[in-house]
Amino acid sequence: AASVPGVRDAEVNLVWDPPWGPDKMTDEARLELGML
Repeated sequence: AASVPGVRDAEVNLVWDPPWGPDKMTDEARLELGML
């Protein structure tokens, strides 16, 4: 598992509504993944 100095615990909430889609990505993220 990855660690971050000073962080002991983290909570992750999976949310399915609204559904995720590429339209929620920033232009920078799309560019990094070759989607632009």
